Amino acid sequence: MFEFHEVFRFVSFWFLMFIIYSFIGWIFECIWTSIEQRKLQNRGFLFGPICPIYGVGMVSFLILTQEIHFEWYIEFFIFALICTVIEYTTSVVMEKIFRVRWWDYSETTRFNLNGRVSLETSLGFGLGGMAIKYGLHPFILHLVSPLSWPMIESINAVLLVVLVIDIIFTTVATLELRDKFSAKFGSTKIDLTSEIKKLILEYYSRAARFKRHMTKAAMKNIQKTQENIGNKINSITKPKK
Repeated sequence: MFEFHEVFRFVSFWFLMFIIYSFIGWIFECIWTSIEQRKLQNRGFLFGPICPIYGVGMVSFLILTQEIHFEWYIEFFIFALICTVIEYTTSVVMEKIFRVRWWDYSETTRFNLNGRVSLETSLGFGLGGMAIKYGLHPFILHLVSPLSWPMIESINAVLLVVLVIDIIFTTVATLELRDKFSAKFGSTKIDLTSEIKKLILEYYSRAARFKRHMTKAAMKNIQKTQENIGNKINSITKPKK
């Protein structure tokens, strides 16, 4: 039987790895799509610099292969398969919820499955997984190893709060705008992640301006009400001549 603190440390360590690899995945996505589309792209479903699909895929792969040693080509296949399944599932779920397809490979490559995954991206996932496991991951472990468990848990607590807030705000904004997404992008077969993210950021920008306007108006009304009450009190308490 595992003791609670062992399970907690296991979860804490891999949550930190999830955040790190989600951030690295976001960097990779931004660079790759910016080069491909020849303009700066802000990737990912969330507001923050994070692509959870990479974090989930990398953590799943590392946990699966850290105890059981496979041949390199089997590891390549495992990571490519894990990420492909995650990408396909994510595409289906997000389209069901938000009524728009966030990415579509049907116009960019012949080797795709329903436009949700492609052979090229799957091979890229496999190569990336091997490069990270044998190249980057040991370096990350070297950077993380000096951290004490209390420090890791404190960092994780902050990251978890930020992540949950990001998920809530992004989901609320996207659900509010999903009819607009359907009307604008419904039948479009291109990668829409950056365009949708722009609409979400615009939504919150307008909401923030509206909130500031309403706050100013409310403060003016409160101030005016206070002045009126003060005048009435003065008129009542003022001695009559």
